[in-house]
Amino acid sequence: MKLLRLALILTMTASPTMAASNGDSSDEVAKFTNAITSAFIKVVDGGNTAWEHLAQGQAKDTLQTLATKTGDLTQKNNDLLAYIRSGNATDDTVSTRVKAIKTQLQAIKQLMGTFATELDEAAHPIGENLRTKIASAGTSRAMELDQVEFNFRQHDTQAAIQHLDVAIEDLGTMSAAIKCFQDSITNKKAACDPQTLKGNMRAE
Repeated sequence: MKLLRLALILTMTASPTMAASNGDSSDEVAKFTNAITSAFIKVVDGGNTAWEHLAQGQAKDTLQTLATKTGDLTQKNNDLLAYIRSGNATDDTVSTRVKAIKTQLQAIKQLMGTFATELDEAAHPIGENLRTKIASAGTSRAMELDQVEFNFRQHDTQAAIQHLDVAIEDLGTMSAAIKCFQDSITNKKAACDPQTLKGNMRAE
């Protein structure tokens, strides 16, 4: 997968749609994923006190909603992947589906902001740092999704599929981090190995 990502980076440098926003070359989905993963790692490093506090607030409910929406978003990406692979996809329909996925990303951003506030009450300044990273991610573009649309319009279906695969992988990492938060709050101790999650983070 790392070789695939290197190939995609080389492809993106040649694509006019992949011009960086404000000089930032990172993908929005990857940055959301890295933000929630980094927050989990920092809470684990701080000991078990935060889990006790998080269990007493609304964090668990917020995480459940976030997990559901992330799962729905992953399904939409998988549905788009199947649609492109069907051979019956059209430019307009792919663009419409990509736009819907981007809209749902904004809902996930808002939920992460809510969770960050709850996290900050239990483990300051981890929640504050999470809010900062989420805000930064929100100024980036969903570049893998942009590239899906661009490549499909260029009749490069395989490249579109490859970029969509990367977006789906990022969402899988995000879902894993959310699940780790949920299980850790339930158990009131770290339920996952932070180094394993860290190994799945994308370089920014």
